[in-house]
Amino acid sequence: MKLSPALWLSGIIFLLFSIVACFSQVDREGATTPDGTSTATAPTIVPTSVLPTPTEQPTPKPTLTPEPTLTPEPTPTAEPTPTQEPTPQPPNTPPTVVIASPSTGMSFQTTDSISFTGSATDPEDGDLTGALFVWTSDIDGQLGTGGSISATLSVGEHQISLTATDSHQNQGSSSLSVIVIAPIPVGPVALPAVIINAVPHVFVGTATIGGQPAPDGTEVSVWVLDYDAPVGTGTVSGGNYSVTVLKYGDAFAGKTLIFKIADKDTGTTASWESGEATILNLATD
Repeated sequence: MKLSPALWLSGIIFLLFSIVACFSQVDREGATTPDGTSTATAPTIVPTSVLPTPTEQPTPKPTLTPEPTLTPEPTPTAEPTPTQEPTPQPPNTPPTVVIASPSTGMSFQTTDSISFTGSATDPEDGDLTGALFVWTSDIDGQLGTGGSISATLSVGEHQISLTATDSHQNQGSSSLSVIVIAPIPVGPVALPAVIINAVPHVFVGTATIGGQPAPDGTEVSVWVLDYDAPVGTGTVSGGNYSVTVLKYGDAFAGKTLIFKIADKDTGTTASWESGEATILNLATD
């Protein structure tokens, strides 16, 4: 039988390995020295094959096609919610105050009980009442509370105010003036003392009775309502008169003078002023 070269080569290689193996075995077992020590050496590892290991070809990596970059869609921006401004509250308006009575400028006496009446309307609260009203005098202070009160006042010219307060403590007010005097005495009183150093007021003129000149010697007198006696007298001469009126008391200036012919009221009046001279024609029926 004829062997192929490959088989021959394989047989030779096997034979060589067998020989090498035998020598290796001897070396491992070694010789024994006289003292009984083994000269064996560590086995040498001999590769079982000297044939070159076939080189592995690298597996080609597949070429990756890059994926297209996706641009993200822009997120829609939410519209800002408009801030709702608080509705401004209308300003609170103070109440409107009206004093119904008394009328401004009225005169009263200290003994009079004066009635005061007023009202107030507020745009938010409507009609105000009760203790929301306060009455005051610039002389006598607080007079009372409420829409209607009665009060007596001291002598003088008073500024009366009515103040109304609403629920928001806003205030409105109204005012007027009244004059208060001392009581007028019932019936005439005695003449005060004459002020000697005061310059008198002189009155002159004609005096007629029933359209005719008053007879000579007819008396012409001057009176002040407060007093029980005349403040000046004179007589008629040739249809004319002359009367000098002196000053009686410190408060005589401005007093109203009443003129009479033969004790009959002429209806003519004048005011006393120091140092004046007045022509005043008088007549009665």
